[in-house]
Amino acid sequence: MPKDLLPEAIAISDLMPTVIKYQGSIEQLRQCLWRYAPPILHFAGDGGVPCDGHQRTIALTDARGGLLRVSPSVIAETLGVHAPSRGGPLTIAFFNACGTLDLARRVHAEGVPFVICWATRVHTDAAMLFAFVFFWALSSRFSISIAYHIAKAVTARHFDLRDPDTPQAPRAAGVPWKLDPLTICS
Repeated sequence: MPKDLLPEAIAISDLMPTVIKYQGSIEQLRQCLWRYAPPILHFAGDGGVPCDGHQRTIALTDARGGLLRVSPSVIAETLGVHAPSRGGPLTIAFFNACGTLDLARRVHAEGVPFVICWATRVHTDAAMLFAFVFFWALSSRFSISIAYHIAKAVTARHFDLRDPDTPQAPRAAGVPWKLDPLTICS
């Protein structure tokens, strides 16, 4: 987790029980999933990292902090093992990172019922606000879908939630997405 995202993790830990891990490999992720059996996985960091040709992934690290390019299918399979459809507790995967829609779709297809991500690049401040409001709403006992829409509405009051790579939206902060058991919506 980049240092500038540590406040996001700390703020979320004030709202609900949280295990914070700084950096890590796919094997460390597997170990944490088995050890803690979390209902929610929240990844905050770099996304949209090129991997295997045209695929994009999240930034995992080796023991020295070097970038590991783990394919989205390996990450999805790793999380899918812990999905409720396979007897696991993992209900929400939240990728608070740029360009993680393809990864989110793969994780959802592996059985994680709710996956939240950013379809585009995202401004760090918008991502942090969105995550904090989402987890605040969850901790306030709103449903996952309502928490997503509250987070999106609050973030939209402060940021332009459009693709920042389009010429018509030079000040845009990014486009959040939610995949759930019934629909895919932006």
